Amino acid sequence: MTPSTFISCLKKYFESNFTHALRNNCSERNCRLVLDNCRERIIIKGEEIRKNNNESICDNIIFISKNKIIIINVELKSKTIDYGKIINKFRQTPIYTKNFLNCCKKDFLKYTYIPIILAKSWNVITKRKFKNQKVRFENKNYDLILSDCGIRISIILSKYT
Repeated sequence: MTPSTFISCLKKYFESNFTHALRNNCSERNCRLVLDNCRERIIIKGEEIRKNNNESICDNIIFISKNKIIIINVELKSKTIDYGKIINKFRQTPIYTKNFLNCCKKDFLKYTYIPIILAKSWNVITKRKFKNQKVRFENKNYDLILSDCGIRISIILSKYT
């Protein structure tokens, strides 16, 4: 399966089951991840796919087709950054992401997983707390990427893929 075929399959799945969760951009309350140069993609609004309201998951789950699949879990913060709540979101979101990955997974190609927190402003103490945190996805630990709202995905991809 090619990355492009995977994105098409996933789009069909969401158009059939979660049309209300599909988005055209990755933004919330004046915080945005700019998806430049990413034409083949699917953006899923996290809160629209929760199985129950007690679960807390990241704002967006993004799948991008390049020479491999790039999977991004992103939390957007324009105001207060609640460390405990965000860490909980990054524990729950990979479970959903894995389920969506399996919807179209056949002879699956390579992928890169990137967990990101974007914030309007960071203080040194909060940033230091998150720097030591790992996100677990498919039995592997990943560093949380911390950046400012408005960053271009091309900058992140050039550093982490």
